[in-house]
Amino acid sequence: MRLTGGRFGRIGPMDALLLTTKGRKSGEQRDVALNYLLDGDAYIVVASYAGEDRDPAWWNNLKAQPEAEVAVGGRRLKVRASTSGVPNVGFL
Repeated sequence: MRLTGGRFGRIGPMDALLLTTKGRKSGEQRDVALNYLLDGDAYIVVASYAGEDRDPAWWNNLKAQPEAEVAVGGRRLKVRASTSGVPNVGFL
Protein backbone atom coordinates (compact mmCIF):
# COMPACT_ATOMS: atom_id res chain seq x y z
CA MET A 1 0.00 0.00 0.00
CA ARG A 2 2.86 2.38 0.67
CA LEU A 3 4.14 1.95 -2.89
CA THR A 4 0.71 2.67 -4.35
CA GLY A 5 -0.12 5.53 -1.99
CA GLY A 6 -3.12 3.59 -0.68
CA ARG A 7 -4.82 3.47 -4.08
CA PHE A 8 -5.04 -0.32 -4.21
CA GLY A 9 -5.49 -1.11 -0.54
CA ARG A 10 -7.38 -4.28 0.25
CA ILE A 11 -7.01 -6.89 2.93
CA GLY A 12 -9.14 -9.84 1.93
CA PRO A 13 -12.53 -8.70 0.64
CA MET A 14 -12.46 -5.35 2.48
CA ASP A 15 -10.86 -2.02 1.67
CA ALA A 16 -7.83 -1.09 3.75
CA LEU A 17 -6.11 2.07 4.84
CA LEU A 18 -2.57 2.69 6.02
CA LEU A 19 -2.52 4.21 9.51
CA THR A 20 0.59 6.09 10.62
CA THR A 21 0.93 6.66 14.35
CA LYS A 22 3.69 7.96 16.60
CA GLY A 23 5.20 5.21 18.75
CA ARG A 24 4.34 5.93 22.38
CA LYS A 25 7.73 4.72 23.62
CA SER A 26 10.05 5.29 20.66
CA GLY A 27 8.50 8.43 19.17
CA GLU A 28 9.12 6.85 15.75
CA GLN A 29 6.51 6.67 12.98
CA ARG A 30 4.66 3.35 12.93
CA ASP A 31 2.59 2.13 9.97
CA VAL A 32 -0.10 -0.53 9.98
CA ALA A 33 -2.60 -1.60 7.30
CA LEU A 34 -6.14 -1.91 8.66
CA ASN A 35 -9.55 -2.82 7.27
CA TYR A 36 -12.06 -0.04 7.70
CA LEU A 37 -15.70 0.90 7.31
CA LEU A 38 -17.02 4.35 6.47
CA ASP A 39 -19.63 6.19 8.53
CA GLY A 40 -20.21 9.41 6.63
CA ASP A 41 -16.71 10.87 6.38
CA ALA A 42 -15.42 8.95 9.44
CA TYR A 43 -13.12 5.95 9.04
CA ILE A 44 -14.07 3.19 11.48
CA VAL A 45 -11.41 0.65 12.50
CA VAL A 46 -11.63 -2.02 15.18
CA ALA A 47 -8.82 -2.32 17.73
CA SER A 48 -8.55 -6.09 17.88
CA TYR A 49 -5.42 -8.16 18.36
CA ALA A 50 -6.64 -11.28 16.53
CA GLY A 51 -8.98 -12.18 19.39
CA GLU A 52 -6.29 -12.04 22.08
CA ASP A 53 -6.96 -10.44 25.43
CA ARG A 54 -4.72 -7.43 24.79
CA ASP A 55 -4.78 -4.31 22.66
CA PRO A 56 -2.80 -3.93 19.42
CA ALA A 57 0.25 -1.65 19.58
CA TRP A 58 -1.25 0.84 17.13
CA TRP A 59 -4.23 1.34 19.46
CA ASN A 60 -1.95 1.91 22.46
CA ASN A 61 -0.06 4.45 20.34
CA LEU A 62 -3.31 6.25 19.47
CA LYS A 63 -4.41 6.34 23.11
CA ALA A 64 -1.11 8.07 23.96
CA GLN A 65 -1.17 10.39 20.91
CA PRO A 66 -4.52 10.51 19.06
CA GLU A 67 -3.25 12.66 16.18
CA ALA A 68 -2.30 10.40 13.28
CA GLU A 69 -2.40 10.12 9.51
CA VAL A 70 -4.18 7.74 7.15
CA ALA A 71 -3.43 6.96 3.52
CA VAL A 72 -6.53 5.83 1.69
CA GLY A 73 -7.75 6.09 -1.88
CA GLY A 74 -4.58 7.86 -3.01
CA ARG A 75 -4.95 10.59 -0.36
CA ARG A 76 -3.12 11.27 2.90
CA LEU A 77 -5.29 12.72 5.64
CA LYS A 78 -4.53 14.08 9.10
CA VAL A 79 -6.91 12.45 11.59
CA ARG A 80 -7.68 12.47 15.30
CA ALA A 81 -8.65 9.14 16.82
CA SER A 82 -11.62 8.77 19.12
CA THR A 83 -13.54 5.85 20.56
CA SER A 84 -17.10 4.93 19.74
CA GLY A 85 -18.08 5.54 23.34
CA VAL A 86 -19.64 2.07 23.46
CA PRO A 87 -17.58 -0.31 25.63
CA ASN A 88 -17.28 -3.93 24.49
CA VAL A 89 -19.45 -3.61 21.42
CA GLY A 90 -20.57 -7.21 21.01
CA PHE A 91 -22.36 -6.78 17.69
CA LEU A 92 -19.16 -5.86 15.82
